[in-house]
Amino acid sequence: MIVLNEEDKQLLRAVVDVLIEHKKDMMPYPLEKQNPLALANIIRGDSSKENLKKILIFSCQWRGGPRLNVQEMNAILKQFDNSYDVITEEILPNFDGQKSTDKIYEQLTNINGLGSKTVGVYLRDLAVHFDIWNQLLPYLYQPVDRHIRALLAKDYYVRLSNGRKRHYTGQLQIFEDEDIPKPSESFFSSRKNRNFQKILLEIHSPRVDFDGLWFVGANFCSFRKMCPLCWIRDFCKNRFEDADSLRL
Repeated sequence: MIVLNEEDKQLLRAVVDVLIEHKKDMMPYPLEKQNPLALANIIRGDSSKENLKKILIFSCQWRGGPRLNVQEMNAILKQFDNSYDVITEEILPNFDGQKSTDKIYEQLTNINGLGSKTVGVYLRDLAVHFDIWNQLLPYLYQPVDRHIRALLAKDYYVRLSNGRKRHYTGQLQIFEDEDIPKPSESFFSSRKNRNFQKILLEIHSPRVDFDGLWFVGANFCSFRKMCPLCWIRDFCKNRFEDADSLRL
């Protein structure tokens, strides 16, 4: 069971407040107007099966992880047809909050080739960026990837190509590494992920506002010398060693 002290909870609340302030900086242009989504003619607010399949292709191919070939993507889209019918004909018409949202997660994660992170990002995109199924927003789970783990962990290890592990120290240092779920861990069968998601919800709703940590990790922490520009630098416990020497 994860237990955070009040100081760490206050720190996370302060961080998520800053992330919310910078939402427009993370996404200055509507996602549906950015390539390749604009070229695919993806339409905000359109919950048709065809539109959602286009968004799913994008979700499967961008946020890290292995790229799928055409055969793998077609297999996913074929299975999505059945899941879409169940979601739109049985679950959404009788929507009752978290229970129904969980059923939607289960429908999509049961598709061969879709993991928890991909489904989490997909549903987040639908509700937040495309104004589709936005009744799910308060109940969505926070997807976890390496950037979020690196920001939240006190210490963590990365396995190198030679099989060895390299030790790193996180930026915010909130959670023990073993308390943060891996990207592949289920929102349901993983007790670690359930506990982690519960803590996030106690701190802030909707949980997916914490996804701004991914943007920070990918766009500031990955380059390290960007610390003076980082929005959450005042909360960081592990800045780049020469960060203060860069004056902008």
